Amino acid sequence: MLDDRPVHEVHPELLHYTNADGLMGILREQSLWSTHWHYLNDARELRHFSEKLPSLLKDVRIAAAEEFARNRIDFKEWAEAQGGIEELVDAEVQGLVQVFQDSVVPPDPTRQIFEFYVTSFCTPEGSFEEVRSHGLLSMWRCYGNGGYALVFDTAELDRLLREEAKVWPSRIVFGDVGYSCDPPNVLDSRIAALPELRKKFSESMFDSQEAFEVILEPLLDCFIHYKHWAFAEEREVRLTTILNGEQIRAVGMKDGATRRERERYNQDGVTRIHLLEGLGHRLPIKRVIVGPGSHQPEREAELRVLLEELKLDTPVVLSNIPLR
Repeated sequence: MLDDRPVHEVHPELLHYTNADGLMGILREQSLWSTHWHYLNDARELRHFSEKLPSLLKDVRIAAAEEFARNRIDFKEWAEAQGGIEELVDAEVQGLVQVFQDSVVPPDPTRQIFEFYVTSFCTPEGSFEEVRSHGLLSMWRCYGNGGYALVFDTAELDRLLREEAKVWPSRIVFGDVGYSCDPPNVLDSRIAALPELRKKFSESMFDSQEAFEVILEPLLDCFIHYKHWAFAEEREVRLTTILNGEQIRAVGMKDGATRRERERYNQDGVTRIHLLEGLGHRLPIKRVIVGPGSHQPEREAELRVLLEELKLDTPVVLSNIPLR
């Protein structure tokens, strides 16, 4: 998060871009579609942080090891037998990255411990004020002549997500995305779990499984909120739902555990889940922006017909960006 305030205070409104089919599904079902990370636009999604992780953790871990060596002669001798503190920490951090990749984001879905489902929003905060009313040009280009942006009341959305978390056994994380081009202080401010990750890792035991266990939760949060610099213009605020993967579900079935599982949908070859489905609440959509393009008036008219059919009094506005 960009500061210590709740997400709805930092970002009172959030824009969710979609196409005509997505818009119709969201409005009719009054649910948000969340996409499995394998199908997101970034081909290396959830893997970028692996490249960044060593540089973020090594300094604090080396400092902790040096302090430990000053107070424990047995640790000092053991570290020297491993090639010295820097060699020890380098091997530990690289091993941590490998364990995470092998267990959390392996290419084989049957070996996945967790499944990550993502719903992406863009924040107008810190951008041109016109973006709030007319959307972002780069996002409209993604949708050609068929884009829409649903503008959400973030406070009410956050409240509904808390209800969702009570109904379904899952972990829901909602916050800013950090980018590979961000300087360290900005990255720390965007990814709330990063300072916690450093602290827990620096305090964990050496040569112990505990080093992975105690940092797993903040490590997951960092991985899912870090992206390549090329996507920085989007100023993404990400909603991620973490479910048990096939490996954990298989273990649970073997042990006879009964756990209510969220339904996965396969739409056009893409795996999704639907959030806020069946809660009995309408989505907190403040307005819908009809994206630019040569058929904008026709799309506006079709949207107004749909809203009337669904008895929704959601305001409709037209983006004035001059994109053909």
